[in-house]
Amino acid sequence: MAIWDADALAELRAAAFRGDGAAAFGMLRNRPVEPVLQFAGDLLTAALREGRTEAEPLARRCLDALDARDAPGDALLAATLRQALDARSADASQPDGDAQPVPVDLGALAYALADGDPITILDLRTGDLLAEDDLEPEPDATHSTPDPHDLIALYRDMASAHDDMLAFAETSANTPAPMQTVHTYTDALAGTHLEFAWELFREERQRGRARQWLADHNLRAVHRPFL
Repeated sequence: MAIWDADALAELRAAAFRGDGAAAFGMLRNRPVEPVLQFAGDLLTAALREGRTEAEPLARRCLDALDARDAPGDALLAATLRQALDARSADASQPDGDAQPVPVDLGALAYALADGDPITILDLRTGDLLAEDDLEPEPDATHSTPDPHDLIALYRDMASAHDDMLAFAETSANTPAPMQTVHTYTDALAGTHLEFAWELFREERQRGRARQWLADHNLRAVHRPFL
């Protein structure tokens, strides 16, 4: 079985950005899904909705792993995947009920919540993530500013970074204990065999929290149409 490395993770991120279930299934079927459940659940859902019945066994394995792990956002993703597995469900294409669809990239939202500016503004209409300065109208601007009703503020979550360090430290007896800041911790792991493991672990948890943040605001991420 192949392993996850930086190149494979970059390909998986790209497939997630495109919503490309076919490409992702080709990668996931030859690698363990457990380290990338927040990616795998979305992409296997896409594969199932593309009619790829061969993805069903792996999707069920992913569903079991999500149920067992139960990290932030896992239950939400498990519900989406469970409905995709039930092809007879009339509501399979709308797993989040009345939640408002937003064309935001989940990875970008996850970064904004974990490592972005203290305050970032999400444009619900376009899915753009804006700095507060972006909302200041320029005298010669030719475009209109977003409607305030289409904007929602999100705040950088520094407490969760410490939780990530604690959880990662519990994965192995040889894993360093949490440090004062996540940046110090990341620097300490740079160049070691744990560097990539920490990157993947933290990204998984960030995506899960971003998914939960959307649900808490009655929102759901959808893919932007490609022009």
